[in-house]
Amino acid sequence: MTAAQRAADKRQNRVNPRWAGSWGGNWRGFDGDWPVVRDPSGRTALDFGVTVIGAAASDPFVADVAARLHAASGGFLGATSTPVPSTAWPEPQPGLGGDARVAVVGAHLRGLPLHHELTALSARLEAVTRTAPRYRLYALAETVPPKPGLVRDEAGGAAIELEIYALGTCELGQFLSGVAAPLAIGPVELEDGAMIPGFLATAGALDAALDITHHGGWRAYIESRRTP
Repeated sequence: MTAAQRAADKRQNRVNPRWAGSWGGNWRGFDGDWPVVRDPSGRTALDFGVTVIGAAASDPFVADVAARLHAASGGFLGATSTPVPSTAWPEPQPGLGGDARVAVVGAHLRGLPLHHELTALSARLEAVTRTAPRYRLYALAETVPPKPGLVRDEAGGAAIELEIYALGTCELGQFLSGVAAPLAIGPVELEDGAMIPGFLATAGALDAALDITHHGGWRAYIESRRTP
């Protein structure tokens, strides 16, 4: 690196201390593309910092480690008077997403027991929306954790809330490989008419199931059970 590049990089560190060094996303001293994040530790002529380097495609891990180091160091954000947040990620860390889409209506929703299966695959929340008004939602019997089943009903259906996640095509394959009866993946029609893969109930899954369509979604149903 030339002296001019070092000076420019130090200026960038002061402006954007968490995501410092725009060129660092590709550490060209190694074979392949190595994600790099630099965390400066001060604002004097004797500043030093920590550089976190990871293997190719490990960007989320590198960013998380750097954010935690930065939060632990205290001080201020670069040359500003804004204190470094005491937590590494004041907002949920976004996933990387991808070109594939999947719609979830139950235990994979944010904050629910199986959501970690999506975050583990770097899925990114793309939208909170509803189905077309042609579905019914049921609380399935004897599922652990509790799960709903979505069924298309042209005559007496309603719009059901769901979340759409973006993830890579390989990651989508991994995710779908874990889907088993009484659930299946099939085309789900959204309120705008688009069709994307999503969770549906299999044949026979509604035996002893409770119709909860009037709640408009699984989360609303769960909240209703918590209310005395």
